[in-house]
Amino acid sequence: MLPEEIRGEISRSRAALARAAVLGGWALLYLPLAWWWWPAAPLAATMVVVSGRRLRTASDTYATLLEASVRLHLADLADKLRIEEQPMGPLLGGAVMRRLSSPAPAAEPAS
Repeated sequence: MLPEEIRGEISRSRAALARAAVLGGWALLYLPLAWWWWPAAPLAATMVVVSGRRLRTASDTYATLLEASVRLHLADLADKLRIEEQPMGPLLGGAVMRRLSSPAPAAEPAS
């Protein structure tokens, strides 16, 4: 539903978020190494700080892009789903979610 340019921006933002999380994971892996090799301690501390800043920035960017995309294209999606005209807001969002949600599968009777 979204234009290719917007999907690309969201994908790049999500990838930046994943890279920041991976950097934080590497920092945690370096911490036990500091027990035997002292240079690992400042390296791990630096990686934790850098990862934290990157995570904060990347998550803010990702959330902003997602929110802007929804605000700009929710009405178009509602039109395509043939949802009656409603003002932009929680009611329209709820109607779209109800239309897109699949019903829970029926449980098969136990034999």
